[in-house]
Amino acid sequence: MRTLFAAALALSLLAPAAQAAGSLGQMTLYPGTDIAFLKAPDRERSRDLRLCATRGHVHVLWLDVFLRNGGHRTVPVNLRLPRDHCTSWIKLRGRALGRDVHRISVHYDSFHDHSGHAVLRAEGQ
Repeated sequence: MRTLFAAALALSLLAPAAQAAGSLGQMTLYPGTDIAFLKAPDRERSRDLRLCATRGHVHVLWLDVFLRNGGHRTVPVNLRLPRDHCTSWIKLRGRALGRDVHRISVHYDSFHDHSGHAVLRAEGQ
């Protein structure tokens, strides 16, 4: 009985962290382009963000993160992101309460994929 209770307690402690990540949206990357834009939902405060490639692979060079207060962060990434993989969490510098993300522009290298395009999903926490 104690083992079952301890396991349930451990799962309940992990649940908030797992649920903390929220989707900021997704963007489609087309061949022949090297920048994609994403407008985040209203009032999406995030201290960290990550990108996930859901269709095809992408070489992400850097991100421009624009905040609702007019602030701007350029984040170097330089990572080849395989299909169905995510970057590690990228910290957005600023106050401890987080940043109100307005839009993200992703700068990337050309890629070759049989589908003709890749999709990147942005997540925040």
